[in-house]
Amino acid sequence: MIKQILLTVAASVLLLSSPVSAEYTFWYDDDDRKYVLSSLDIGNLVLQGLFAVIFLVLTILAFMVKSRFPSQKSAYVISSISSMLFFLYNAVSIPFVIFVRRQSVDVDMLYKIGLATVFFRLWGIGTLYLAGSLVLHDRAKHFDECLKKGGNIAYAILFTFSGILILIGSLTSILLAIDRQGISAVLTWIVFLAIWGATAVCQFVIAAVNLRKVRNAGKDDKILSIMMKAWSPLAILSMLLGVVFSFFPITLVSDLIQNIIFSVLAAILVHLGMNSKYWDYSGVNVLPSERA
Repeated sequence: MIKQILLTVAASVLLLSSPVSAEYTFWYDDDDRKYVLSSLDIGNLVLQGLFAVIFLVLTILAFMVKSRFPSQKSAYVISSISSMLFFLYNAVSIPFVIFVRRQSVDVDMLYKIGLATVFFRLWGIGTLYLAGSLVLHDRAKHFDECLKKGGNIAYAILFTFSGILILIGSLTSILLAIDRQGISAVLTWIVFLAIWGATAVCQFVIAAVNLRKVRNAGKDDKILSIMMKAWSPLAILSMLLGVVFSFFPITLVSDLIQNIIFSVLAAILVHLGMNSKYWDYSGVNVLPSERA
């Protein structure tokens, strides 16, 4: 339970810090070499912070309900509310990014990037919500009984898509960093790329195993379990590195790419934290015969 809450806190902090830091590009004044905040910027911060806090509280509440009353449906409702708030949170943040400081950058470029960001976010979170709706129908049974063919396919799509985003985003960021900061930054970015790359590779393997399980139900469970356990710390480390990285903005494009990547990663972690036996340290989703 404590580990689940810590996981949720880490993901929620990311949800708050990533969009905020991604907008530093809009606030940075090249002439004065300092960040400039207007009243609208402050309003944007407050609004995004409010959604992040609500999301955090509801998610922790879902964990508490699930742990104390595993047979109850309350956790389903709270989980769904959290997911919808995440939709709303992302939908509201982008218009602010586009309109609040639009006079500081090229408007046409900003609109294109904003629309692309909206599309990728909604696609990723929409796939996540689809996967959740397919596997949440019976939370108390064994995970493999819940993960039907539709859930396997949805997870495979989700992990593949976000894995590709991670690779594209990390490579783009590293190339931009080298271009702006010189070859001295290469070693630092190699470390970043290694961790992000390992995270993406784990996701691709998990996606492949999920597709195999569509044909071979109950098979490859050991491989899936090992990969999930390998992926989880990598994903958390990737998120933390993303937060650190986001405080050193390079370009508008790289910041928005990082925002997309780590928002998707945070959503996956929270989703798995509530719905998978691999994250359920309290044993709620494990059959009595397996607890021994």
